[in-house]
Amino acid sequence: MTMALEAIIRRERIEDCLGHAPRAAIGGIINAALGAVVMWHAGHHGLIGLWLIVIVAIAALRVGLQVVRRRAAPGRRDDRVDARLIHGLSLLNGIAWGGGIALGGMVASPGEFLTLAALTGGMMGAAVLINGSMACAALFYMGPVAIGGLIAWSSNRLDSPLAGLVLAANYLLILVRGAFESEAQFIRRIETREDLRDSAQTVQLLLNEFEAQSSDWIWQLDPEARITSPSHRFAEAAGRAATTLEGCEFVALFDDSPARAELGDHLRRGRAFRDLSLPLTIGGAAHWWTLSAQPTPTGELRGVASDTTEQRRAEARVNHLANFDELTELANRAHFNHHLDRALGEQGERPTGIAILCLDLDRFKSINDSLGHPIGDRLLCAASRRLEEIVRGTDLVARLGGDEFAIMIADKAARRTADAVAGRIVEAMRNPFLIDGMQIMTGASVGIALAEQPDCDAAAMMKRADLALYRAKALGRGCFAHFEPEMESAARERRMLEIELRSALGAAELAFDYQPIVDLASNLTVGCEALLRWHHPARGLVMPNRFIPIAEETGLIVQIGEWGIREAGAMLAELPPHLRIAVNLSPVQLQSAGLVTTVLHTIATFGIEPHRLELEITENVFLQDNIVNSKILHRLRDIGVKIALDDFGTGYSSLNYLRSFPFDKIKIDRCFISELTEREESRNIVRSIIGLSQSLGMITTAEGVEHPGQLAWLKAEGCTEAQGFLFESQRVALQPRLRPAAGAPAGDATWQAGAGPAIARRIA
Repeated sequence: MTMALEAIIRRERIEDCLGHAPRAAIGGIINAALGAVVMWHAGHHGLIGLWLIVIVAIAALRVGLQVVRRRAAPGRRDDRVDARLIHGLSLLNGIAWGGGIALGGMVASPGEFLTLAALTGGMMGAAVLINGSMACAALFYMGPVAIGGLIAWSSNRLDSPLAGLVLAANYLLILVRGAFESEAQFIRRIETREDLRDSAQTVQLLLNEFEAQSSDWIWQLDPEARITSPSHRFAEAAGRAATTLEGCEFVALFDDSPARAELGDHLRRGRAFRDLSLPLTIGGAAHWWTLSAQPTPTGELRGVASDTTEQRRAEARVNHLANFDELTELANRAHFNHHLDRALGEQGERPTGIAILCLDLDRFKSINDSLGHPIGDRLLCAASRRLEEIVRGTDLVARLGGDEFAIMIADKAARRTADAVAGRIVEAMRNPFLIDGMQIMTGASVGIALAEQPDCDAAAMMKRADLALYRAKALGRGCFAHFEPEMESAARERRMLEIELRSALGAAELAFDYQPIVDLASNLTVGCEALLRWHHPARGLVMPNRFIPIAEETGLIVQIGEWGIREAGAMLAELPPHLRIAVNLSPVQLQSAGLVTTVLHTIATFGIEPHRLELEITENVFLQDNIVNSKILHRLRDIGVKIALDDFGTGYSSLNYLRSFPFDKIKIDRCFISELTEREESRNIVRSIIGLSQSLGMITTAEGVEHPGQLAWLKAEGCTEAQGFLFESQRVALQPRLRPAAGAPAGDATWQAGAGPAIARRIA
């Protein structure tokens, strides 16, 4: 037992004992008065009066001690002193009563003595009840009383005093035992109560800590399902004062919902429940609480609540992101495919009323790269809103990714409706978008697929719409096209060509055909352009316009381009030092991180002069990523490699490119050369290009020269170089020897046909 518990028990025993003081005083005075009446006839009136005064005085002192203790401030009374006072007063009271009883036994008649004996027994029994929490105080009282009783039994003129003495002794023993048992029970009750109090305090402390550290809180209801003792955390969560929550119907806190009806049923039946989520409105905002509860034996209901609003919002956000595009708020690919699958399933075995439109924005990548991704994102959002305005309310618009969109139309007249919607889309996307004060021009190409086959699922329809979109782009963009069955065979052919092209890289099927470049002033061959050819074992000669687009889309062009640079370097090592080789660069290849490294490694490996390697680019290089590509071109030019602008004059901003990068050569496209002798406009354009190149200090090379008249005009205008079918006879001269001819000095530029390996080298 701890010292604190001992102090509590001592204080409780004193309070209990003094709590009976008024009743004990009244009872003692009444009993004393009765005893005095019994003994009064025997005389000794002075002694009896004095005895009464002593009894009353002791009773008054006991009551006075109670009053003083109650009026004293907490902690100002010494419990040990008060316990000793109680024991002392009990002993004095016992002595007074013992003396009175002894006196009565001497002077009273046997009949009167029996009355005193009964009175004495009652007083001793009452002492056990009054001093039940302090057995010693009862013993201090009963001891003198018992002694007085024994004296009275011995001195009175009874017939059988011994029997009375035995009975009195037994009665005393029973009372003593009862007093100590009563005290033990009192102490056990206090210990049990304190244990429960400690447990309750511990539980309350844990609950307070729980509410302080957790987002959850405790709530409790009375048997009428009304809130009782709402905690601060509860009130804070509900957005109300605790006083307004007290007595409020718990179910009234929540919004009308099936969960609220379920809660009401649980409360009426007094049933336990777990993890019941309910909606409620707090401060005009929607919230969610999750409740669990357990009934108590008294009919109350106690439980735990947690605010799951953020969790609900996060789940809703995740669900939204799983079905909708975060940027445009349109449906995403998964959501679109799900609805398309469901719509096709509802159509049955003969789907006829569903159309899919796949579209993307024309030149979006160029806009995104040149103006920045934020502008590109805003353009996508503006295009999305424009699409939503065009389609009907029953149509589903989705963003599949990047600038790709899809629309699902469910209509009995699906073909006619799809054509009308596609036409409106093409027309609407031609109108400029105003973003940050800038007018941005774009367009849209649309592919349409109809659900016309029983086995047409979502994947097949999307594939067909995508093939139709590819056809629309091939037709010149800014239009729409329908899927046709032959598109699938063309796609399969394209896929097969891609697979075979991958094999060609390791099967020595790719080779260069070298076209001579002639200096018009000296009529001498000064170099050649390496033209890529694919010698397919089954298809025969495959021209670049068939496989280069596939190589660019699949990324194979990077590997092919690296081989081409190394092959050109190897050929330059075998050619006389005054000859150079031009190699075409794809825009995709220019974006490769290894391009500069490949060029440097080739120059070092074959020991060639950098200026003998010429790299040709088109305007598309600048359309894709002007800043990055320009930096790479500058690095190549710093190495010493020559950079030529191919197909000059066919783009809308060629002059701007000449200003942004100092090219070494401009190549005039064959479309202008072919019309030199027929159209004055072509002659004026070519004349302007030659004059511009001369003013900028650049070489001009005319492509596609096929007739002597074209050659004569170009020479007269001052064109620097030319290439084309007209110089095909000089191709034989481009058969280099590995060693100089007999009698010729090392490095001699004399060439002879058939003296060395063919210049059309294959991949080894």
